[in-house]
Amino acid sequence: MMVVAKAYLPTLLAGNIQAVLNAGTYRLFSNNYTPVVATMVLASLTQNTFPGYAAKTPVFAAPALNVVTGEMSAPALQWDCTGGVGENVYGYYALDAGGALILAERSSFAPVLMTNGVSYIVVPYFSDINQ
Repeated sequence: MMVVAKAYLPTLLAGNIQAVLNAGTYRLFSNNYTPVVATMVLASLTQNTFPGYAAKTPVFAAPALNVVTGEMSAPALQWDCTGGVGENVYGYYALDAGGALILAERSSFAPVLMTNGVSYIVVPYFSDINQ
């Protein structure tokens, strides 16, 4: 489940969510952490460093209204490991352009061992329902 950082909720509610997300970056984390709204901070997450890894910038489409929610998504982001002895990925997180934590999600398949030739894919999605 995607979790929005409690400290970032007022910023998202006051601004253009699409612009904030498109100006930020998505990253992977390597520590065994489960995001929780009340306690999640950037220091809770350890960024991956496997060969071939780099932060990715999403391109979210304009929000669309579902029956009860506003939703938007971006094309898939893919990280490819190009070598090394292996590093675990537990999930992803997003930072705004200033480096503040926006959201994080632990993978239901965590941990995923990244070794040479292995890819990790995230399909960025945002809904106005914070679970």
